[in-house]
Amino acid sequence: MGFAFIAACFAAQFFALKHYIKIMYPKLGWNTLASKALCSALFVLTAFAAGAVSGGGFVFNTMTAAFVCAFFGDVFLHMYPKLGSVFVNYALGGLSFLAGHVLLVISFFRLCDSYNPDLPALSAAEIAAAIILCAAVNIALRLFGLKLGKFTAPVIIYSLALMLMVVKAFYACTLMLGASSDFGFFKFAAVLCLGLGAVLFAASDIVLATDFFSGGKDIKKKTANMILYYSGQMLLASSLMWINYK
Repeated sequence: MGFAFIAACFAAQFFALKHYIKIMYPKLGWNTLASKALCSALFVLTAFAAGAVSGGGFVFNTMTAAFVCAFFGDVFLHMYPKLGSVFVNYALGGLSFLAGHVLLVISFFRLCDSYNPDLPALSAAEIAAAIILCAAVNIALRLFGLKLGKFTAPVIIYSLALMLMVVKAFYACTLMLGASSDFGFFKFAAVLCLGLGAVLFAASDIVLATDFFSGGKDIKKKTANMILYYSGQMLLASSLMWINYK
């Protein structure tokens, strides 16, 4: 029953996202807010359903909390009418996603700790890798002629948290792969959902940045951002169904 419900969530996401992409531009309103909230609610539902299938597990609380933060982040970024000013929307949305990334990093640390309790929460190599990726993204944005202006510091902080999430997800994947010689379906599904989900999430934010800092009027970038983002979130949410298996 649980698997069927998760499959239904994926199917519903396909149609909900298709509808949202159709109406999201150029004018935001209560109808677009409701449509986007539905898309975001579906990855939250997927996470709870996946946790129910696997019995919850040791990362269920922090990962589902991360998805709830993302849900509110989506709502705040899209809020209509604006909460005082557009900067209030972006501040609340950005802080919600930042909290979500911190919770995902904690979740992936707990996952790594289940395979090797002697590991530090964040190793020097992981921090260095995240800093390098963060610097590469920010340099690339400037090479493309994008000016961050007053958003420079928030973008750097946020992108560092984002890259820490990606790096920690990949390290968790390497531990899962090396835990035993048996590369079964459950392990394959866990690695695929976790690793690919983290990459798609990060890619969506990079596409979002290129659109936002170039005027925010590129419908192709907006569409790509939404497809990458919701694909990544659905994969990360469904990973809760598999990561308890060793």
